[in-house]
Amino acid sequence: RRQKTRDVVQPLKVTLEQLYNGATKKMAITRQVIDKKQGVQECRECDGRGVRVEVVSLGAMIQHLRRQCSSCGGIGKSFKTNQEREVLEVHIQKGSPDGHKLPFREMADEHPGADTGDVIFTLKQQDHPVFKRKGADLFIERRISLVEALCGFELEV
Repeated sequence: RRQKTRDVVQPLKVTLEQLYNGATKKMAITRQVIDKKQGVQECRECDGRGVRVEVVSLGAMIQHLRRQCSSCGGIGKSFKTNQEREVLEVHIQKGSPDGHKLPFREMADEHPGADTGDVIFTLKQQDHPVFKRKGADLFIERRISLVEALCGFELEV
């Protein structure tokens, strides 16, 4: 398998109403994209090997040292990246649970020789002033008097 660039996990705050009814949110992301005009080229310092051989003479001895290329960072390729801003439409399904992950495939930073990672939005439910959600159920926490508890009462929801 080819290596994959790191996934970007982004929390997305949503209200209880948005989780219940479903919603669409627009989120802007900024990512590193390889410059298409310049492209990916072999490193000129190491000829695309990623290492440079240095010859060090110590009196009568000669020593060959292999060091990581400082120009390309050991990759063997040189490239230029541009920052690109994209607006993604995040569709929140009706009844989505808190912590639900919505992935956008291959929308993370680009890197030559590796597959592009994913941008993952994780839904984070904001507290509601009246309702509490536990799984698929909604609860209301309310203080009632002794008379209401013994005789019963009506509560309009």
